[in-house]
Formats: sequence, structure tokens, C-alpha cells
Amino acid sequence: MNANWKVSSIASHLGLFLLGIIIATATSAQSAPSGTNANTKRYAALNAFAQALSIMAKSHVDDVNERELIYGGISGMAAQLDPHSVFYSPAQYKRLQQDTQGEFGGVGIELGAGIDGSLHPRITAVIADSPAARAGVIVGDSLIAVDNKETVKNGEALAGAKAWYSRVRGAVGTRAELRVNRKGWQKPRAIVMMRQRVAIPSVFAKRYGAVSYIAIKRFREATVRDLRAALESHLAKKSPRLILDLRGNPGGLLDKGISVADIFLDKGTIVSVESRGSHAALVSRAHTANSYIGFPMVVLVDEGSASSSEIVAAALQDNHRAVVIGATTYGKGSVQTFFDLVDGSGMKLTTSRYLTPEGKTLEGEGVVPDIPVDAFAAEIIGASPNSGSTGADTALMRKELTVIQRESLDADLQLFKSYQYLTANR
Repeated sequence: MNANWKVSSIASHLGLFLLGIIIATATSAQSAPSGTNANTKRYAALNAFAQALSIMAKSHVDDVNERELIYGGISGMAAQLDPHSVFYSPAQYKRLQQDTQGEFGGVGIELGAGIDGSLHPRITAVIADSPAARAGVIVGDSLIAVDNKETVKNGEALAGAKAWYSRVRGAVGTRAELRVNRKGWQKPRAIVMMRQRVAIPSVFAKRYGAVSYIAIKRFREATVRDLRAALESHLAKKSPRLILDLRGNPGGLLDKGISVADIFLDKGTIVSVESRGSHAALVSRAHTANSYIGFPMVVLVDEGSASSSEIVAAALQDNHRAVVIGATTYGKGSVQTFFDLVDGSGMKLTTSRYLTPEGKTLEGEGVVPDIPVDAFAAEIIGASPNSGSTGADTALMRKELTVIQRESLDADLQLFKSYQYLTANR
């Protein structure tokens, strides 16, 4: 009885909603050209939607969740538009907003694949003042288990680093036990900590000898501020050289990507954005003030570099500011806008498309590197024909590196080639 009341209530409320729309548009419909039946077809389809919802809720063999049926309908509408328009339930939308704002519940580590044949995920970054940092976890530790779940069993990795990273994350205030191993330890050690809200740095920076390395994982609110701070610290040396790593960066906030490209350009077009029905594109141009120019620069990209990452890479490539190394990027040449819906759900809708400074579309094409490098195939760079350098120069530069830095380069062939390119041309 209660279920039938809910069905009737939903159907009647949806019917009243549709009726209200029809009445509200009656005046404009009357003024439309004779023979126009677009409104009639539109509201007939909406009425069919309400009827289908009512039939499913009343007649399906299993009890149904009407709210989820409606969410499924909205998801289907979004999917009909293009691959990038998406509907999010309230829970999904909340998680998305937390990710964009750069906070989560966790212990403050980043994970990557093991090195030297190890199947155990390797801790590649530890966030300052996080639970992991306070507990003594360091970069290079191997993750043996999370909450007593082993990462490797019977000689086989049970999941990749990304899956274990998800296990490490959790609700704020919950207990996390990480069993880690470290070079020099006789056996792994269990480290217990409490998950807390951790601010994710938008920028990671370090140095490989004379080469500065800065990675942007995602374009967030704090990205431009953090990038400028890293540049001021790492480019203070004479004759700076920079690797900007955008691999695996899915994008994020479009305006932050444009601002990042602007930091490395003092003139020229960054991107052109075309919206619905517009004949003239909105063009973003570089500004002269506070630009970091005049030194060699490499942008690292791969198949996971998308959206704002591609804008940055294309802008620096087309303006001949940086050499792009790696693999062809994802190819997402459209702009999405987020819309909040009344019940806490949300929608990401494609509202415009963008073009590179040379007028090329990125949708389905991506940014093609100047120097293609497969992530799993080594390729040695010779000296630049104009540099007067030899391969021996790179060997000399490697002496400036620590053992950990050398291991990091040797485990990452795209990064190694970028380092080699910059050191062979100093």
C-alpha cells in the first residue's frame, strides 16, 4: 500500500511538473511559426518518460528504487550528448567536489609501481605533516599490506598501485595499518595511524642534479600558487632547466590550466574556446608580466594527459617554448561546466570546445610529442647537432645525482629521456 502510494505520488508530481512546463511555455508556443510541432513532440516524450517510470515502478518483478530510476534516466540523457557529459548522484558529486578542492581522508602517501622487479607498490611521495610523515614513512618504502591485506600473495601482485591507494584512503578518524619494508630492515614493520583530512599538494617538485622537475597531478584551486612557489625555489640556480611532468594528469579546472601555460609564456595565444552558436572564439593570450622564460624546458605527457593538461602542452609546443616528450595525449578537446542540481546531485555538461594556438582541434587527436617515447622502451638521445655536446656529457651529469635519483630515472624511461635531452643540450 505504501509502495503504491509512492508510485502514484511520483507519477502525479512528475505529471504536474510537466503540465507546469507546458503551461509556462504556452505563450511562446502560440507565437511560434505555424506548423511548428517541436514543443508538442518534446512534451509528448516527457509524458512518455513519466508513464514509463510509473509502469516500471508498478509492474517490474522486483521492487525498484524510483529515485535511482530517475537518476538512470538523467545519466542516459547525458550519455546521449557526448562522451564527456556526465550525471553524478549526490554521493558521487560530493566526492568529485572534494577531489577538485584537493582534500580527502587518508594518511598522506602516493603509490607507484615497485622497482628492481619488486611486485610490492612503492611509496613515491609522503605529504608533509600527514599521518604517514609523522609515523616515519618515507619515499622508497615498499607497501607489504594494508589493514592486514597483503599486496602480494603466492608470488603474484593482487592489484595495482592505484587499487591499493584506494584502500589506503578512507573515512576521517578511522584506523589504518600499513605494513612496510625498507632497505636495511630485516623484516617489514607494521605502522598504525589514524586517517585524517589531508590537503593534497597540487604540485610536486624535486631536482635531478642541474635539472628541476615539477609534476602537476591535477589542476586545482591552489595549482598556480603552488607552481610559482616551486619555481621560485627550484629555478634559483644559474642556467636552470625544467621538466614539467603532466603525465596522468586528467585535467581539472580549465582556468588554472590556462594560467599555468601563461606562467611560461610572455606572448602569443594560449587557447581559443568556441561555445554554442558563437562565430568568434574567446581567445586567451599570454601576458608579459612575471613569466618564466629564457631557459630550456621539456613537457612530459602520456595517454593519461587530458583536457587542461593538453591545453598547457599544446600552448607551449605551438609557441615553441618547450619540447614535448612522451606519448600522444588522450585527446579531449572540449570544456565541461558543472551544474548543481536541487537534491545535491550534479551534472558535468560539455559547453564549449577549444583549439590550440595553431588552430588545431584536440578532440580525438591529442597532442603529438616532438620526441615520442614509449613508456616501456628505452631510446637513447644523442647530443643535439648544434650543441657541440657528446653522449659523455650526460654520463658526467649523472654523477651529480644521488643513488635514489638514478634509480628513479632508470625506472622511468620517459623521464630519463627528458633528463638526457636537457643535459645533452646544456
